[in-house]
Amino acid sequence: MVARYLPAVAAMGGRVLLETPPELVGLMQDLVEPGRLELAPTDQPLPPFDLQCPIMSLPGLFQAGITPIPSKVPYLHADDSLRVRWRDRLAQATARSFPLRGALKVALVWAGNPNFTGDRWRSPACRRSRRCFRCRAPISSVCRWGMGGAT
Repeated sequence: MVARYLPAVAAMGGRVLLETPPELVGLMQDLVEPGRLELAPTDQPLPPFDLQCPIMSLPGLFQAGITPIPSKVPYLHADDSLRVRWRDRLAQATARSFPLRGALKVALVWAGNPNFTGDRWRSPACRRSRRCFRCRAPISSVCRWGMGGAT
């Protein structure tokens, strides 16, 4: 969500480097403006830079709420082959297990990267999500996917 501020930072001048995990490079590729806004995968050495700003600080620096939030959407695009692969995979899984057509499909991912130091704060146990299922929406499927074998 805060990636939408990056073109505004680049428009201020200089060269902006977005340090990103290699797994997200493809998703962030549409933000690249050669010479102005470039990606720096975390599995490679950082090129020299003069200033550093955590990306989560950008809304505050741009006074979000006082000034309009950049709204050029969509600003991220998944690779077409990955989108098709996941669309087909999800269609097969839900058709096999939950044949109701037209019902709302819900997928919860309740586990992130177990190697991330703050993972315990963003990967709550499944039992904490039970309240989500007390809604009156016609939910036909709940998928349990997580990284590292989390269930």
